Amino acid sequence: MEHVRHRLCEIVQEVHSLEFRFSMKGDDTMAEQVKDPVCGMMVDPETTKLKSEHMGQTFHFCSPRCKAVFDREPMKFMQQDQDSGAGR
Repeated sequence: MEHVRHRLCEIVQEVHSLEFRFSMKGDDTMAEQVKDPVCGMMVDPETTKLKSEHMGQTFHFCSPRCKAVFDREPMKFMQQDQDSGAGR
């Protein structure tokens, strides 16, 4: 079952990658993208409805699963984000 979840996550990432490529604004600049702290996928914060607030910060997600994983242990992902130096 885990391999099915992993493959599904890969497919979701591929779809979001395609959406990212076509998320051009009218002035030919890319829409701002932020990183999903769980899977690392880029997400448009203006269009996703999947977000969580934690310690005064807003986190955006590519899927309900990533949001649920984050909501269970937000500090785990905040620590990973600080360790990697990545931003949201």
